[in-house]
Amino acid sequence: MLKKIIITMICVCVWLPQVSLAIPGFMKERMGTISGKVMHAGKPLPKVVVSFFDVKKGLPPISGHKGRVPEQILLSDSEGNFSHKLLQGSYYLGALLRVTKPHFGPPRPGETFYFAQDEKGRLRKLAAHDYKKIDYGSIEFGLPESFKETEKSFRVEGTVLKGKSKKEPFAGALVLAKTSKSQFRRPEYISARTGQDGKFSLMLRPGPTFYLNARTTLTGQKPQPGDSVGRYSHEQGKDGKSSQQQGAGPPPGVGDDQSLRALNNEELPVTGDAGQVISGIKIYMYDMPETGPNAQKPIQKKIRRAAGIPRFTEGAAMKVFFANDSYQVKPKSFGELDDWVKFLKGDPGLLIELNGYSDNVGDTKYNLALSQKRAKAVAKYLIDKGVDSRRIRTHGYGSILSTTDNSTESRRQKNRRVEIKFIR
Repeated sequence: MLKKIIITMICVCVWLPQVSLAIPGFMKERMGTISGKVMHAGKPLPKVVVSFFDVKKGLPPISGHKGRVPEQILLSDSEGNFSHKLLQGSYYLGALLRVTKPHFGPPRPGETFYFAQDEKGRLRKLAAHDYKKIDYGSIEFGLPESFKETEKSFRVEGTVLKGKSKKEPFAGALVLAKTSKSQFRRPEYISARTGQDGKFSLMLRPGPTFYLNARTTLTGQKPQPGDSVGRYSHEQGKDGKSSQQQGAGPPPGVGDDQSLRALNNEELPVTGDAGQVISGIKIYMYDMPETGPNAQKPIQKKIRRAAGIPRFTEGAAMKVFFANDSYQVKPKSFGELDDWVKFLKGDPGLLIELNGYSDNVGDTKYNLALSQKRAKAVAKYLIDKGVDSRRIRTHGYGSILSTTDNSTESRRQKNRRVEIKFIR
């Protein structure tokens, strides 16, 4: 049975104009302004998508360096003029000429991407300075194949597959590379769409650690029901240990209200040296389920039909008690657990996840291991009472998602808990 897909998958803000979420107000006040006019062969390019690429992050997507995502973008006016505020630094400028009406989004087949060039035909670097407004006037842009610049990079390649079969290729996916696990971080690189064979390839700069995600649409919004999403990650084995199987798990963030922060440890990092080829990457795609109250009705109806069983709430903490620094279930918890045994035996098709937590006293790694042991202890009780072990998955999240502060012993007791999640 697949691991439960989770609701709040990464919110990928790609090729969108709004960047205020990432820039504090005090920094926006000091940003410099770059102005100019986009020109090609001595003529202005009207209504193009002007893109700004931080020089420190490498070359823009000229020939041989495809897939770089700009830091910021805007639309020029009908005369090719633009003006934009930027953080202090040096930037390569791109100008994307759309085949249809002007709009934001990555290049599509048949569209032309020009880049600012100097008088010698090289990529031009334009500087932005704090508090300053710089008008660069007419800026000549050239076609990507006219530039000869190269840089050292490493290649990541693999296959995007359908999650249900784990074998069938997934066509039409875009693979995104980010340098942060943050759900709000804009990716730095994006692949071409996968073909019928599901294959993808990305050229990445050496040094940073990257994390790979896959989507079929780039709207800047969180995935909607019916969207397909994927993430390069590992899955948890039946014993709770990480199998490190590449791409095996469904993407965290799809299917329940669990915080994405608690699942960041499941992402697999990708890094490489110049010239290195990392192959065999697998990313499995899963459909976003329906979310909200209507999606929970079938499960809640099952619970209410079970005679003598409380109306347990999806994601609520089980009434299971542990002493400080212990994973032994206290006897006063047995009545609650016996009710769960009755319910689970009466609904043999329902799978569950048991998620263990701790208070914040002690070492973070120790608490993570302790929370896992607590989840396993509850699982053992259910299994010993006759619940099939194949229906139960366990996870430990330490103190990352406290229900209350840890200022008193009674409040720390509330954080030493196990929550249950239902899997259809």
